[in-house]
Formats: sequence, C-alpha cells, structure tokens
Amino acid sequence: MKQILRQEDLIGKTISKIITSCSDLWIKFTDDSFVIFDVESNSEGFGYSSDNVGISDYEINNTWSELVELGLITKKEHKHALEEEEINNQIRKEQEHKEHDEQKILEEKKLLEELKKKYENMTFKL
Repeated sequence: MKQILRQEDLIGKTISKIITSCSDLWIKFTDDSFVIFDVESNSEGFGYSSDNVGISDYEINNTWSELVELGLITKKEHKHALEEEEINNQIRKEQEHKEHDEQKILEEKKLLEELKKKYENMTFKL
C-alpha cells in the first residue's frame, strides 16, 4: 500500500477501485497504490462556481475507513489501529493534564514565595 502524492506518478496506472468520501475521491490501482483527490469549492456568490482539485497529502494511516473500503487493509487491521490510536490519545491527554497540573503547582509556589517576601516583616494583631 503506497500513497501517491505526485501527479507524474499516476501515469501508466490502472484503476481497480474508486470511492468517494465527503469531498474526496479515493482511487486504488492494481498495484495496491492509491491516490486521494481533494475537491475544494471556492464559489463566490450565485452562479460563479470555482472548484480546485488536487492530490491530497493527508497523512494516511490505518485509522482511515476508506482503506478498508478500497480493500487495502482488513477490518481487523482498521479496528486495531483505532484501538491503538485511542490508547495513544488517552496517554497524550494524561500527559497534558500532568504537565498542566505541574505548571499550576509551579505558579502557585512562585506566588507563595512572592507573598512570603512581601509580608515577611509584617505582624498581625488579632
């Protein structure tokens, strides 16, 4: 499975399957390579249609269901990739929360030190 990213690499390819997904056209070739054409509508006002079509350079991995539809990966491989991505996302979220908490503690310690300096010579009467 190889993603084609340049127009010149399309020359001589034989199409074996085509699917559309949202505004994308996915084409699989007989050598199990594939290309994604992205269609963007840049219409401005009534009756003036302007569309751009280009080869997409999305970072494709096995979490994309279109790869299953094209027959480039199995449902099992897709499911495994989704599970792995979920685990990685959870780890990343936990790390972000930990870093946020650590940053908050540092800020609070700094504030405490500033307040100690500011009020160190003060006495309070009750």
